[in-house]
Amino acid sequence: MEPVSAILAITGATIRTGSKLWEISGEWRDAPSDVRFLRDDLASTERFFYQIQQVVLPGICSADTGSPLVSLAELEQLVDQGIAMVRKLEAIVDRVTTVGAGIDGGGHPSADREGVAVKVGKAKRCLWIRYSRRVAKLRADLAIVRSSVCGWLILYNV
Repeated sequence: MEPVSAILAITGATIRTGSKLWEISGEWRDAPSDVRFLRDDLASTERFFYQIQQVVLPGICSADTGSPLVSLAELEQLVDQGIAMVRKLEAIVDRVTTVGAGIDGGGHPSADREGVAVKVGKAKRCLWIRYSRRVAKLRADLAIVRSSVCGWLILYNV
């Protein structure tokens, strides 16, 4: 069933991106609050879709809910939108986490580790600031997707 695989995909993508954000937060002690907010949003998104996968979809699949099949297509479309947003966020997080790789040209940190850490930290901060508006927009759009899925659940009395 398509909604099941779509929900598995968004759950997996949010877990991957969230774990990368935990890594950023760990090495970047004074990370901007947006990093923590995005990490929290992704964690709640992951829990939200995991609960839908565990509770809602088995009920739809095992019982005749009287919902037309088009409603499942609507759910799948909403989840696909969410997946696209999470993947865009993941791409941004990947860019930020890989800043500083290859500083000495060979892919290894140079001998001056403290200087490298400072340069990498500044580079990550600058890159994060560069993407901050896009991240804020994607966070807002992801919240709309979660709200729309809730509306779908209410509309079809699931």
